[in-house]
Formats: sequence, C-alpha cells, structure tokens
Amino acid sequence: MKKRGCLLLLLVSSVTYAATPPIDEAFGIRLGEPLDVNGDIAGLEPLSADEKGRQAGEVYRFEPRHPYAPLDEYTVVVAPGSKRVASIRAVGTFKNKKACRAEMDRLARVLTRKYGPRRHDPSAKFTGALRLVFGGGARRITVSCSGIFTRYKLKLIYRDKRVDLKAPRAGPVSEEAVRDTSGL
Repeated sequence: MKKRGCLLLLLVSSVTYAATPPIDEAFGIRLGEPLDVNGDIAGLEPLSADEKGRQAGEVYRFEPRHPYAPLDEYTVVVAPGSKRVASIRAVGTFKNKKACRAEMDRLARVLTRKYGPRRHDPSAKFTGALRLVFGGGARRITVSCSGIFTRYKLKLIYRDKRVDLKAPRAGPVSEEAVRDTSGL
C-alpha cells in the first residue's frame, strides 16, 4: 500500500510539474532571444550610464503593452553584441513596508498560479529579506520588497542565467594588455 501511495504521489507531482509553463517571457519580451532595438516595443530607449549604475550589459527602458498596475519602471537588460535578453525588470515604489508586502503577496499568488509553488530561498531566510523565487535551473523569477522608512521598492525580475553579460572581446588578449602599467 505504501509503495502505491508513493508511486501515486510521484506521478501526481510529475504531472503537476510538467503542466507548469516554462519561464520564457514577460511583458511581451522573450528571455534569451535577441532584442530587436528597432522593433515594435513601445518607448524602448537606452539608459544613460548614470541611470544604469553598475548593471552589466546594456539596459533599455520600455513601456509594456500590458503593464502590471502597481509597477511603473520597466527595463530590459541585454548582452552586448548579441543583444540577447538576460533579464526583464519591473519596479514599483510604495510608501511603507506593509503596502509593499501586501502587493508582493498578491503578485506571489498570480505567479504561483502560473508557474507553480515558489522555491525555497535560504539566503532570504538568513538575511531576513522579503524575497520570493519561482522556477529553477537557468531561468528564474525573483520578487523582492526592500527599502527604508517611506520608500519601499517592489522588484519583479525575470532572469536567464545562460545569457553572458560580459562584453565580447575583439580577439586574444596578452597579459600586458589586461594590466594597466601606466602608474608603475
């Protein structure tokens, strides 16, 4: 009887997992595919170096066809050269932690219905961060709520870890070329 119960549980789990759609796109942009910077994505414009900060890759602001109402800043990060989409981000600002957390919970319910249960995130538990992770392998969705006092940010990030954000090199590089020796 125990064997049949375990087999049934395994079968139901695998059917549920197989029915979960893969994480392929968000807001009309496909992960891992080249971004057509001259295409039909509304409001697509590159961020300046100041706006981009330390983010690797090329970052573009865009206006999704179907925005998620509380989120109002949308960006896509692409690999230099190949223009393959590495991540799609949406951010919204809230006046307090309670409001941010409430919206995070609403978003988590929607993502759970679409992508299945969230994954355990040991680093979030260790640090006390408000962060949820969906999916596994190379493609994941992260939802987080962070901030201080009256400025909390809810961040929704779709990420494809297979896309390399390092700039391609022109050719072989000698050891001397890598080092800046002008100060010696």
